[in-house]
Amino acid sequence: MRYYFHTSVIINSKWRNTMKKLITLSLLVLFAFASSISANEWDKIRIGVEGAYPPFSWVEKDGTLKGFDIDIARALCEEIGAEC
Repeated sequence: MRYYFHTSVIINSKWRNTMKKLITLSLLVLFAFASSISANEWDKIRIGVEGAYPPFSWVEKDGTLKGFDIDIARALCEEIGAEC
């Protein structure tokens, strides 16, 4: 009975090491593909805000959005050269 228990521990240990390697390899491949996407490829960006949380965002009487979030979004779009 000890022999079977010992063998199952060895099999579980090998299986565990194989799974660790497989998960690590999968994550490396995922990060490699994710890093190939660049914001430089974006020409137009749409950012959603509710416009109901002053001072972060609010809607003026003429319908334009104002606030900290809006200013940050415009600055980011200007920095990367995209239209918002």
